[in-house]
Amino acid sequence: MSKNAQKHCTICAKAGLPSEVYSTHYIRESRDPSSRVTCPLLKNNICSKCKLKGHFASTCKVVIRKKPVAASAVEKPKIKTKNVFDFGSEEESEEEEVFPKQSEKDYSKRFTLECWQIENKHLLAKPEGERNTERYYWDSTYNVFCSKNFKIIEKRVMALTQVVTILVPEPKKSSWADSDDEE
Repeated sequence: MSKNAQKHCTICAKAGLPSEVYSTHYIRESRDPSSRVTCPLLKNNICSKCKLKGHFASTCKVVIRKKPVAASAVEKPKIKTKNVFDFGSEEESEEEEVFPKQSEKDYSKRFTLECWQIENKHLLAKPEGERNTERYYWDSTYNVFCSKNFKIIEKRVMALTQVVTILVPEPKKSSWADSDDEE
C-alpha cells in the first residue's frame, strides 16, 4: 500500500462512519491477508462462529465440523421384554415420568380461562348455586368459571425448570362421533 494513496477502510465506510474515521487507516497493514489488522471495528468484532476477535463470521477460518455418526453407533431404543412366566426375578426399574413443555396453546387456554374469571368476577358474591349464567357455569371442583361448551382439565407440564399442574379448558364432546372408546 503506497504512502501517496489516500487511506480508506471499506469496513468503516460501509458501517457508515464519517470520512474523518475511515480515511485514517486501511483494513490491514499490507495487502497480505495474514498481516496485522488495523481497522478498529474489525479488531473489536467478535466472530459468532469461533468467538475470537479480529474477523467476521463470513471470513472465519475455523470450521466446526460435527463428526458423522456411523449407523452402528446410533443408540437404539431399548425395548423391555419380559417373560410372562418369570415372576419377580428381575427388579423393576422405575423410570422418571417425562412431562411435555408448556405450549403456546396452553398459554392461550390459560389466558382464556383468566378472561372468563374476570368477566364473571361480579358473580362471586352470589352463593355457588346461583353463579351459573347463560354462557358460563361455576366449576366447584376447581373454583373457576367455565364456558358451557368446555370442561376444565388438569394438565401436568414442564414450566421452565419444574413440573407444574395447570388448569386448561377443553371442548366438551358434542356428539357420539367425538367420543373416545375409553369412556
